[in-house]
Amino acid sequence: MGRTMWLESDREYIRRDGGNDMQGPLSLSGTPTEANHAARKQYIDDLIGALSTLTPTEIAALIAVLTVPGGTIDARITAALAAALVAYLPIDGSVAMTGLLTLSGAPVDNLHAATKLYVDSIPPPSLDTYDAVVDAAGGGDYTTLVAACAGEAANARIFVKRGTYNEVADVVMKDAQMLIGENPDDTVINFGGANRQIVFAGAGSNLCVKDLTIRNSTNSMMVDLQGDYARVDNCRLYGGAGLEGVSLIGDEGVVSNTLFSGFATAGMYAARLQQDGIVIGCSFQGCQRGVFANFGVQVIGCQFATIAQETMLLQGHNCVIGNQCYGTTPIVISGEESQIVGNYFRDSGISVDGAHEDIVISGNFFINSTINISLAGAIGWSVTGNSLSGSGGVVVNAPYTVVTGNSFKGTTSLDLQAGTYYCVVTGNNLAATTAAPRLQDAGAANLVKDNLGADVLLETDHTRMKNTSGAGVAVGDVVVLKAVAAGDEFTTTVNQGDDMVLGMCSDLTINNNAYGFLQQIGKTVSLKVNGTVAIAIGDLLGTFTAAGIAMKAAAGDMAFAIALEAYAVADSNGVIDALLITPRKV
Repeated sequence: MGRTMWLESDREYIRRDGGNDMQGPLSLSGTPTEANHAARKQYIDDLIGALSTLTPTEIAALIAVLTVPGGTIDARITAALAAALVAYLPIDGSVAMTGLLTLSGAPVDNLHAATKLYVDSIPPPSLDTYDAVVDAAGGGDYTTLVAACAGEAANARIFVKRGTYNEVADVVMKDAQMLIGENPDDTVINFGGANRQIVFAGAGSNLCVKDLTIRNSTNSMMVDLQGDYARVDNCRLYGGAGLEGVSLIGDEGVVSNTLFSGFATAGMYAARLQQDGIVIGCSFQGCQRGVFANFGVQVIGCQFATIAQETMLLQGHNCVIGNQCYGTTPIVISGEESQIVGNYFRDSGISVDGAHEDIVISGNFFINSTINISLAGAIGWSVTGNSLSGSGGVVVNAPYTVVTGNSFKGTTSLDLQAGTYYCVVTGNNLAATTAAPRLQDAGAANLVKDNLGADVLLETDHTRMKNTSGAGVAVGDVVVLKAVAAGDEFTTTVNQGDDMVLGMCSDLTINNNAYGFLQQIGKTVSLKVNGTVAIAIGDLLGTFTAAGIAMKAAAGDMAFAIALEAYAVADSNGVIDALLITPRKV
């Protein structure tokens, strides 16, 4: 055979041994996956496009990856990228940084990170806000408070580092200077048992003594600051002989969070404030007197224990709110228009030293303590919503006092003494008291009504009407309704058994054409009677034939009272105890 049957096929197929040449383009099915695979034009073009954006260094790195044997090119590139990214942090913060972050410079915007140099350049805040530092160890601008106040200008803020400062003279402050200790636990001003003090005597404002312990002075005042808006805050003051604690002689001074201990000299006050001051969150322990409040002073949230003479002296327009008074003498009211609200009293109470008006005592808790309104001129007091337990109670010897809604327990009692009149005593709860008597009324023209647990004989009721009898009427005179259109007038009668009886005059003399109070219900010790018909205890009483006089009621007479005392003399001079009742026919 000269030729094989496949010889002509050389024109249509590429020989396997490469013995002929390909005449047209070769189309591939996909991208190369093995090292000896042919590559499509698009694959090469993509590689060239990517390489055109790389630096020479990056191209060299890529070539190194591509020449690594094994796996596809994509797999080798992915593995190389993963190895390289181990040294970088993901932007989502999912991997913690293990090395140091070096910044290009100091921050200029709020969200910039700060370099160490920038942070180190900020001085410590405890020193940055002060004009001078006092350090007993010598590390500050001064070693004594005396030198610091003298050396610094007005308005200076002076920081006192912890330590003990044995001052050998008065610490004389300048206007608006501030002495601020590091910590009252161990920042101690020691005056060495001498006549020394912290003082400002000029006309200024905004002085401040703060975070200090002060002790061992014999001056009349330990801290004596004149001027408005002075402050003593978070200090501890320990008293001595002949010494008062803090005196703020100016408007709107503040004493706060301060301990007063051992200010025990007779007549001395631990804290003395003038107009519109505030004493808040302080503790007074073992002092002769607590707070002297001149005018418009508020005493709030303080504790008083073992005060020898008086817890507070309130000169006028003061507010005493939320304090605790243990084993102390009373708060003394020494002026007008003060209110004592929401306080706790144990073995103490409230009293008055003069004829002071318009005092409100409300919502307080008293244990073994007394509210003693014992001067006749102390008018217009309101004692409402208090709880009284143990011993003590409320003693009133002043007119126009209101005692309502109080609770009495133990042996507490409510005592209206002979000096009372025009008082209102209603809605009190005496059911739980064992005092004898629980309630007594020795006054005149008092409204005593609807008190739970009070004896029925002490329930009284009054009304106010006009006297048009033509003459004055006195306490004990029997009066009747006058038939006039106004309906508010009364007169006297000479008719036995008059059926228009209103009651008896319980006021002082009510002049003709003047208004006054008439008692209609309850016990009286002042009823005027005639004994022409002998009166026995329990007899019903009506009007007599002499004006203003009562007698034993006959059948058919109107009765308005029950005799609680006998009277058998045939005159009109009798004055007996009686129980006024709702008028009715016998």
